[in-house]
Amino acid sequence: MTHRDPIIDGLVVIDQFTDQIDAELALARLRSAGVEATTAFDPRYRLMGRSVLGAGATRGTDLMTDLVVKVEDVMAAREVLSAPLPLGFETAELEAWSADGANRRRRRQAGIRRIVIGIIAILLALVVSVFLAGALRHVLSG
Repeated sequence: MTHRDPIIDGLVVIDQFTDQIDAELALARLRSAGVEATTAFDPRYRLMGRSVLGAGATRGTDLMTDLVVKVEDVMAAREVLSAPLPLGFETAELEAWSADGANRRRRRQAGIRRIVIGIIAILLALVVSVFLAGALRHVLSG
């Protein structure tokens, strides 16, 4: 094991990331390959590193997200992470995925529009009823 592999309660840090997204992508690769893994970090350092040196700057106290696996999974994890990334979706799969996402967004937006229109209709009905009640009181009292 290297100096980057401290053992803590049967867990090993196999990599560190300054970017949370990169850490989550590596975590997803491990989990999809059947390797149990998790990430760990101390959020107290995020403020210190970002506010003093600006976004993207790094130093010893910046937030480092650790990628952690069980001791017995270290070799499998290293294999998965060292393997080249797959080429990705086939064009037809990518187009279907994109169209499906667009359809979900349209349905969600239509649902939100219906809710907003419903709220406006209820408010309008309340305003009209208050106006009519006031007008009726005025006619009956006069």
